[in-house]
Amino acid sequence: MQDGLKQKRKHDSSAKPILEFSKSLPKWLQVASALKAEIERMARENDLRLPPEAALSKKFGVSVVTVRQALSSLEARGLVIRKRKTGTIIRKEALGHRKLLELGMMADTVKQQQSDWTELLSSQVISVPPTLKAAFSGQRNVLQIVRRRFVGGEPGSYAVNLLNMTVAAQLDFGLVSELPITQILHERTNCMIGRIEQEITAELADPVIAQHLRVEPLSATLVLVGRTHDPAGLLLDMARIVYRADSFGFLFAMAGDQK
Repeated sequence: MQDGLKQKRKHDSSAKPILEFSKSLPKWLQVASALKAEIERMARENDLRLPPEAALSKKFGVSVVTVRQALSSLEARGLVIRKRKTGTIIRKEALGHRKLLELGMMADTVKQQQSDWTELLSSQVISVPPTLKAAFSGQRNVLQIVRRRFVGGEPGSYAVNLLNMTVAAQLDFGLVSELPITQILHERTNCMIGRIEQEITAELADPVIAQHLRVEPLSATLVLVGRTHDPAGLLLDMARIVYRADSFGFLFAMAGDQK
């Protein structure tokens, strides 16, 4: 089995670079974000050793120095242990509190919406709420999709999406329980995404949210309101996602001056 694992890693390391980099953020930070998601996946599969730095360098199409910067940031957060000759080992116990990385890239928005599995609670056409009539200008109705996402067997988030009816007409409902809405819009419709706005607040869970997330009423939650617009500014999707604060956190990163 070890030989098979080594062969698999060797094959992976020869693949083309898998990351599309944003020019507005340091490459090491973007590699760290990608590695964080990879670490979570590997930990669930009890594969606790990352590939060598040279293999990661080739995989992401960056220098070994950049990889080392990314690994150092993950080590500083307690997610991995780096030892000479032994390599980089995943600290599985450190993954109990799962952080969401907000780095301003489309891939990160998709990552934060991913889960082990998603339960579709309801899907129906409703009238545009009065408070959102200006946002959904010209629309009388929207498609409301309500889902609950599970991580590690427990509810991690409760999401309500309101979709522009033009978008709803293109939606493959078979994908709603499989992929994040942002990913569906980006990859499986003719919609062009111009910008995504996100607002995060801390709130106490009301009885309905508490029941869905299996927490006590008035437990702490993190609420993300996301608005996805096309290049002309038309609102395609408005999402309100409530996360359990004991399972999720947000990390924001800002690039420094480039001199």
